[in-house]
Parts: sequence; C-alpha cells; structure tokens
Amino acid sequence: MNVKIISSGFSEKSFENKVNQYLDFIQDNNLKIVEIQYRPSFYGYSAMIIYN
Repeated sequence: MNVKIISSGFSEKSFENKVNQYLDFIQDNNLKIVEIQYRPSFYGYSAMIIYN
C-alpha cells in the first residue's frame, strides 16, 4: 500500500485541485483507492489517500 498526504492552506479551491490531480494520477496508472480520509482544521485542509 502507498499513502499520499495532501494539504493546503486556507484555499478550498486549491485543495480541491490538488486532490483531483492526484486522483487523476491514480486513475491514469490503474491503481486502486483503498481509503480517503479528510481532515479540515483551523489552518486549512488535509487529506490522506491510501492506494495500491
């Protein structure tokens, strides 16, 4: 399994773009998503994508 952690400051749109770009990478390389965890915080947003 592999893990990718994506984070972004206060910009929700920037965070959304980063997540979508990585999901496209996973799909383009025929990888499988095991789990996605999302964590908002006072300082921004973060997501952990676990994939095979």
